[in-house]
Amino acid sequence: MLQITLEESAVDKIIKLTNNDPEIIEILEEQLVKARKRFAKSKKRRDNYKQKRDLSRRNAALRFRADLLNKATEAEKVFKALLKTIDIKYKFQEIIYTKDSFYIVDFYLPHQNIVIEIDGGHHGTVDQKIKDKRRTQVLKDGGISKVFRFTNMEVLKDHEACLKRIQKLL
Repeated sequence: MLQITLEESAVDKIIKLTNNDPEIIEILEEQLVKARKRFAKSKKRRDNYKQKRDLSRRNAALRFRADLLNKATEAEKVFKALLKTIDIKYKFQEIIYTKDSFYIVDFYLPHQNIVIEIDGGHHGTVDQKIKDKRRTQVLKDGGISKVFRFTNMEVLKDHEACLKRIQKLL
């Protein structure tokens, strides 16, 4: 709550200016009460807006995740099978909330706090590499320990190398 404080000398000056007039002091107190009520209402509006924004963001993330779960790539399916063979707990297409937004990562290993992304062909472009680098940094700033990337080709062509790399990373 907003605290309105005045220096002792300022309060004395106000009292002197009002000549201790109880009517003026009462008016000032009423104005202060009204100001505090206005502030409380505006704070409540801000809090309601934040709650609605957070709920909207969460709903958008859930809708997007549901869509991604239904459209898993072949490489993602193969990678899931690889993780199961070495008995690692993971979450597929997990929502990671950051300060300003959310990201849906391909694989999240909660016990290790690690994200693994399976990158398709479009991740080879310069623009996408810049976006991936920024995304990795935002995830790390948000508390993720490490972010590892595999290409679709790595996963689909050489299972053994992927398994070795996963075990080495962990």
